[in-house]
Amino acid sequence: GQYNRIKFLAIDTDPNTFASEKDNPFSETEYINLSMCGSKIDVNHLGEDFDWLTKNADIEQIIKSGIGAGSVRQAGRFMLYDKIQLVGYRISDMLMTGITGYPQETRIVFYIFSGLSGGTGSGLFLDVCYLARKTITDRKLNGRIHGYFFMPDINHSVIRYSQ
Repeated sequence: GQYNRIKFLAIDTDPNTFASEKDNPFSETEYINLSMCGSKIDVNHLGEDFDWLTKNADIEQIIKSGIGAGSVRQAGRFMLYDKIQLVGYRISDMLMTGITGYPQETRIVFYIFSGLSGGTGSGLFLDVCYLARKTITDRKLNGRIHGYFFMPDINHSVIRYSQ
């Protein structure tokens, strides 16, 4: 059956997460890819809003490369900033759609799940929590946010096995 009040939003930075559109299990409103593959960004000419970003060729190359956030937290966060309005809109839309037909005071429980061993989850989780809280507060909703963050023992995709 369909759960009308349960909503999903998957956010990624790797444009190759799904081999093709048909392999993507999420609808258009449930998935955002933040990849900036091929962008013309120059990290050395950003305003003071980006003082937190280390401005060097490595960061810029990761952002432009299409390899996701490359296990670099700042790259993941920068990619979020590029599409922050879209992410905020989708969070707001999810929350409002979830309570459609219910009183405004209906309790909303917002769950955020993220891995913290790579650049995407570790770069996004805090800002996504703030976006969710801001949406709940601005819309005067009765909401609670729960975060579940994962630190795997080993990131197998990075380990080189030797014989």
